[in-house]
Amino acid sequence: MDNTEAMVTMIADVEIASLEREGAEEFAKLDMSAYTKYTFSMFGGETVPVTMVFQNRMMGAVMDRFGRDVVAMKEDDRHFRVTVSVAVSNQFYGWVFGLGKAVRIIGPESVKEGMKKALADIAARYEE
Repeated sequence: MDNTEAMVTMIADVEIASLEREGAEEFAKLDMSAYTKYTFSMFGGETVPVTMVFQNRMMGAVMDRFGRDVVAMKEDDRHFRVTVSVAVSNQFYGWVFGLGKAVRIIGPESVKEGMKKALADIAARYEE
């Protein structure tokens, strides 16, 4: 939702330029760049610091998702570790799953358990 602009609507040759809307003041205070760093597909959840280990080749994906100011620490010669604020949701778990073996959640334990549960719930759908 970058580079958005207001749209003027014409109805029966009458211009409707600006209508007051609820929440406009709160929306003006919202930092969309920061918001998109920790939410996944507009689905929020409890925002918590999550630590993940990635294969080195995934640095671009991490910067795309969390921004260029993310702090990455060397885990070993093939991996790096980040801790980022995340709105934990099924969409977050889906993003992690989509990266396959290139990422592993290492903390907090509640988020690791949430990922395990999400995977088990999906696997159970295919057991019949």
